[in-house]
Amino acid sequence: MFQTAVNTFQGFGLPGEPYLDSPTRVESLVINSNGATPNVYGYFATKSALTNIAQMGGIVGPGTSSFTGAIAGTTLTVSAVSAGTLQVGQTIAGAGVTGGTTITALGTGVGGAGTYTVSASQTVASEAMTASGGTNRVLAGLMVGTKEATLWGTSNGTLAPTLAIPDNAQAEFGTMGDFVVVVPGPCNILDLLAYNVTTGAIATYAPGGTVPAGCAAIPNSSVYRYPVTAVGGGLTVARLTN
Repeated sequence: MFQTAVNTFQGFGLPGEPYLDSPTRVESLVINSNGATPNVYGYFATKSALTNIAQMGGIVGPGTSSFTGAIAGTTLTVSAVSAGTLQVGQTIAGAGVTGGTTITALGTGVGGAGTYTVSASQTVASEAMTASGGTNRVLAGLMVGTKEATLWGTSNGTLAPTLAIPDNAQAEFGTMGDFVVVVPGPCNILDLLAYNVTTGAIATYAPGGTVPAGCAAIPNSSVYRYPVTAVGGGLTVARLTN
């Protein structure tokens, strides 16, 4: 009698771990997402160009923007952006805009055309507007080095396993290399990578396809090994290059 089938399981390790001994570039930064979302290994971050402090997700741009928009109630609809990007916290100005109006939440827009929630209910026909007071943000990278992290707990509480670290902790962020990541659905080798601008979670999309909703593309990145077939996603290997 001969064995006719072999069951195998490919062990990847943990999200955020380097997978291959390939050229790797990382930067050590303080991570502070201001309590808005957990700081999770294997997720993507941006950083302030002024303070060099990272946060999960975030929208890259100078912190200012010039665009064409209209407001109905508390929904700002941006039809075109001529310069910069829109971010939560920016102050909106325009001929018909109520003074002190700020962006309080993202809708379908992630820095460019789309919808945003604003602080003051009003009706403004489509016109030229500006946004100011945001943070000049640049890419930080994928939060990596999972096994080097300290597990934090309380003196009288249970120390639960987690891939998250607290705000104001030190972490490494990869901008080049091959790293284990979690994806939310099926993907193929050479699919492109994006990150959720609110949480930093990784998403994928086919070359020539559309960046997933709520996400921004990660430049020069792709799925390098191990396609995922499960509907619920799983682990794969992402390659980041210059």
